[in-house]
Amino acid sequence: MKKDFILIVDDEALNLFFLREILSDYNLHILEATNGREAVDLCDENPEIKLVLMYIKMPVMDGLEATKIIKSKFPEKIVVAQTAYAFAYDENIAIEAGCDDYLFKPLSLTSLNEVLKKFQIG
Repeated sequence: MKKDFILIVDDEALNLFFLREILSDYNLHILEATNGREAVDLCDENPEIKLVLMYIKMPVMDGLEATKIIKSKFPEKIVVAQTAYAFAYDENIAIEAGCDDYLFKPLSLTSLNEVLKKFQIG
């Protein structure tokens, strides 16, 4: 069975570890980036990436700017924002930047499963 490629983008090593561990039970090939610039570069280098779990607040290039660039180049890529800011205003900004969905931190297994199911990942 072919593995779906996903990219986890977060500047905190513990968050990357947590997501990698949760997602290890799925049929996925997982790539990681620690800032938006790396995320854009990895999407350029790996066109098979289907889903990007994009943290918003990061150094070098934030997740919103990275999402705009990724979606301008690859409109079919699914980008799901993940943020600790749980205000409707923040969700609207993420959607306007091109995100296809929005997850609040701390992420729950249920919410992550719902996103994977919604976009038929893994």
